Amino acid sequence: MVAFAVFTIMALGVLAAMVQIRKMSESNVAQATAEAIAQGIIEQVHLLSYTTIATTDVADPSYSATLPLKFVGATSGNLASVQTFNLTWAPDATTFSAIGERVDPTDPASAVLGILLDMDYRSGATVLRPKRYMQMRVNLQRTPDAANDNVKILLTFRWSPPGRTGASASDFITREIRTVRSQAQSY
Repeated sequence: MVAFAVFTIMALGVLAAMVQIRKMSESNVAQATAEAIAQGIIEQVHLLSYTTIATTDVADPSYSATLPLKFVGATSGNLASVQTFNLTWAPDATTFSAIGERVDPTDPASAVLGILLDMDYRSGATVLRPKRYMQMRVNLQRTPDAANDNVKILLTFRWSPPGRTGASASDFITREIRTVRSQAQSY
């Protein structure tokens, strides 16, 4: 009887550890995905011409130029498709844009589903595990410094790890990446 009680306690301990490890793994994957996407956005900004980034004239078309990003989406046949998402420069530090796959890839005003983490797991036509998305929001700002011929770029990004709904601000984890884009190209 004592051996059975000890076995039960040990089995429950191992099961609890496995569940905790899975949660931590999913959270780590979400963080790595968010950071990789944020770094990719910064790299795309560095590829833009200096004059496009440095302009402060709101009448200049390059002032409101968007940053085209590519995201993987899923078709109705559960196949991966690449969708374009145009990211705009934020007017202030509090305006965040949701990024990722759109409900209708052809309509830039359609709702954003989020970053696709996992496709449908199917057996024939039966969906065993539905696709999963991670909610991610970004705020991309620029501060031109004409005296030093550079532009300070600040990317603030938030993501909602698995298990959180993304319904409130407290569901999101926030990080920042700062960089400087000078008139001389740097790679």
